[in-house]
Amino acid sequence: LEKRIQEEIAKNLEKDQILIQHSRLAVMGEIMSAIGHQWRQPLNSLLLLIQDVRDALEFGEINESYIDRFTRESMIQIKHMSQTIHDFRKFYKP
Repeated sequence: LEKRIQEEIAKNLEKDQILIQHSRLAVMGEIMSAIGHQWRQPLNSLLLLIQDVRDALEFGEINESYIDRFTRESMIQIKHMSQTIHDFRKFYKP
C-alpha cells in the first residue's frame, strides 16, 4: 500500500511539473505576442524610412538636413522598441 501511495505521489508530482512547464510556455507565448504587437508599428515606420532613403537618393534629395531627420526619426522608433523590451522585462520580472 505504501509503495502504491509513493507511486501515486510521484505521478502527481510529474503531472504538476508538466502543468507548470506548459503554463510557463503559455506565458512566454503571450509575452512574445505582446512584444510582437508593440514592435509592429515602429518596425513599419523604420521600413518606410529606409525605403524613403532609396527614393531620396534617386531624386537627389539627400543632404545634411535629410540625414538629421532620418537619424532623429529612426532613433525615436528604436528607442520605443527598446523601451518596450525594458517595460516587459520589468513587468514580468520574477
